[in-house]
Amino acid sequence: MSWSSRDRRVADPAFERTAAGGAMAVPTVIGGSPHGASLGGTSAGWGPARTFRAVALTGANLAHGNPQRRQSMRVLACLTATTILLGGAVFAQAPNSGAASAQATSKSETGSAAIRSSREVAAAAAAIVAAFGRHDAKAYFALFAPDATFVFHTTAQRLNSRAEYQAEWAKWEKEDAFRVRSCKSTDQRVQVFGDVAVFTHSVQTELSAKGGPSTVRERETIVFQRRGGRWIAVHEHLSPYPESTPPATK
Repeated sequence: MSWSSRDRRVADPAFERTAAGGAMAVPTVIGGSPHGASLGGTSAGWGPARTFRAVALTGANLAHGNPQRRQSMRVLACLTATTILLGGAVFAQAPNSGAASAQATSKSETGSAAIRSSREVAAAAAAIVAAFGRHDAKAYFALFAPDATFVFHTTAQRLNSRAEYQAEWAKWEKEDAFRVRSCKSTDQRVQVFGDVAVFTHSVQTELSAKGGPSTVRERETIVFQRRGGRWIAVHEHLSPYPESTPPATK
C-alpha cells in the first residue's frame, strides 16, 4: 500500500506547506528551530509525537516509489526519533542528579563540622578537669568566661561571675586549707547546638583540707559557647552523686 501525497498532507500540515518546493522541510530538533523546537520536544509546536512523525515522513518521502527502500527508511526514521527522545530525557535528568549530589555533599560537610565541634568541646572540658585536678587555679579560671555563672551544692548562693568564684576559691584555701589532689572524669557526653554545647559527666575528686583528705563523687554540667573561634565555659553546675542505695520509704 503506497503513501500518497494526499495522505501525507492529511497526516501532517507541514508537508502541504512545503510540497510546492518539491521537498519535505524537517524542523531542527537539536539546537532550536523557527518553530521553537527543543531537545526532548517539550516546547510548544513540536512535541515528541510530532517530532517522531516528521522524521518518519522525511524517510518515506525520500524513498517514494521504492517499497523496499521505503520500509528501510521508516525503520531508520524510528530509530533516529527514539534516540533523540531518549537523549532529551537523559539531558532533562542531569540537573536533578547534580542537585542531589550537591545536597549529599552539604550533609556530609555538616556532619563533619558537628564531629569536629564535639571533639573541640570535649578537649576544652578535659582541659578544665586537668587544671582543676592539679590545683592550677590560674589555668583553671582562664578556661571560663568572665561572665560565667556557677551553681554548687557546697555554696549557699549562685556565683554570678568568674570573679565571684575566684573569691570563693581563695576563701576555701585560706580558711580550710583547701587543695585538690586529683580529679577523674567518667560517663562523658557532649551535645552541640550551633555555637552552644553542653558537656555532662561524673567526677571523682580527691581533696585535702583541715579536716583531712576526702573523696567526693559528683555529677557536673558545663555549658560552653563558641566565642572568637574558641569554646569557652559560660556555666557550671555541680550536684552530689546520688546514693547507690535509695533511702527507705515509710
